[in-house]
Amino acid sequence: DTGIGISKEKLENIFSSFSQADTTITRRFGGTGLGLTISQNLANLMGGNVSVTSSEGKGSEFILTVPFRLDTNSLLASNNEQNLRALFGCDERSGEHLKKVASCLGWQADIATSAAAMSQAAQENGAYDVILADWQLPDDNGLNALTTILDQCQQKSSPVTLVTVTPQSTDTLRMHDASEKVDSIIIKPVTSSSLQNAVLNVLNHRAHPELGLSHSGEKLSGVRILLADDSQLNLEVAEHILRNEDAVVTTVSNGQLAVDLLEQGPNDFDIVLMDIQMPVMDGFTATRMIRETLNLKDMPIIALTAGALSTQKQLALDAGMNDFVTKPFVVDDLVSIVRRVVAKNPAKPCSALSTEHGGEAMDAAQALEAGDEWQEIMARFRSRFFEERVPAFNLAYGALMNNSAGECQDDLKFLVHKLAGEAGFVGFGEISDLAKRIEQQWDDGGLNPEVRGLLEELSTNLADAA
Repeated sequence: DTGIGISKEKLENIFSSFSQADTTITRRFGGTGLGLTISQNLANLMGGNVSVTSSEGKGSEFILTVPFRLDTNSLLASNNEQNLRALFGCDERSGEHLKKVASCLGWQADIATSAAAMSQAAQENGAYDVILADWQLPDDNGLNALTTILDQCQQKSSPVTLVTVTPQSTDTLRMHDASEKVDSIIIKPVTSSSLQNAVLNVLNHRAHPELGLSHSGEKLSGVRILLADDSQLNLEVAEHILRNEDAVVTTVSNGQLAVDLLEQGPNDFDIVLMDIQMPVMDGFTATRMIRETLNLKDMPIIALTAGALSTQKQLALDAGMNDFVTKPFVVDDLVSIVRRVVAKNPAKPCSALSTEHGGEAMDAAQALEAGDEWQEIMARFRSRFFEERVPAFNLAYGALMNNSAGECQDDLKFLVHKLAGEAGFVGFGEISDLAKRIEQQWDDGGLNPEVRGLLEELSTNLADAA
């Protein structure tokens, strides 16, 4: 509280009934003086406590401490997961991307560009918590690289072992004799959510083997989803994918429309997938209205956005969202999170969830290309991407290049954010990753020369892709 603060004399009685820091007749702040008393009583009933420190004229800090049992069914790992050491074996460009992803997750990461370099790093740098190898390294395949490291590994606990692979090479990898030594396979492109989910799944299985590993292939039969996103392209792609998973999907283009639908029929939906940056009403504001104004405390809400930073995830959770998925999403990751969040909602038991579907993990673009019936759909989406979004970016980027004052920065930054999500949805993962990198560096350091150089690279990549 950055308000008036509390004097030392009154601090001792601040939790007493009808107590106020300012008791004068002209005091500026209302209230009965019961709030802290009620809060303290509630905390005490739960075996906890509320404490306070204060500086008069500067403000106060109130701390709630309550003991809770660990939820062994949760897929969220402990704080130890925030300080993992990782070794990534891949090409230099992928390594730069993975190192940024690791940094956003709070991990320390080393990069090795060959199997030999991976082995040397494992010997020289000590124990790693996570070791990821690309299936195709210049001097060997990723499985052999991992096998060599595990054979020479003397650390007490085994690292989480991961292999990244293209969809076309998945079957070859699984038939390899050493495939059982890999904890998890990640289908490219690797996103922050797919990497984190793979590691958390393994860590939780090791901590609680009785729960079993989560697996792909579970459909969303009968789940009623309200999907809010201002990008028509994103809406159509996500709607096709989710309906292919047997979900019932309703789409809206901004947060206000989502709030209106929930106000009209609060029992019409099992879950909300909410984009963050939208006109009229953004996802954070919409979520707060759903929680506070509509009083839908148990309605599951998942943030669905191109932003992947840990700070953005925390903002989503602070706004009242249940979880966070990065666009372009990996289909199995999204299905798994939707199933888990819906199943935990006591107000909306979802007995219709099916487990009869099997298949490999795919990102959104791969899901659209998985069958012949999707080829025409993907072609249409890509055509719209190049006819609508790319020209808008080119116009804004051209205006920036001709305008040193940079009045068009906001428009261009907005379009970069949209490209980060939409490019991935239509199968241009490298363009999506580059747009995310631009957005992150723009947020960190403004429109500096490095960001301008990346914008030029993005413009070139879009032209080449067209």
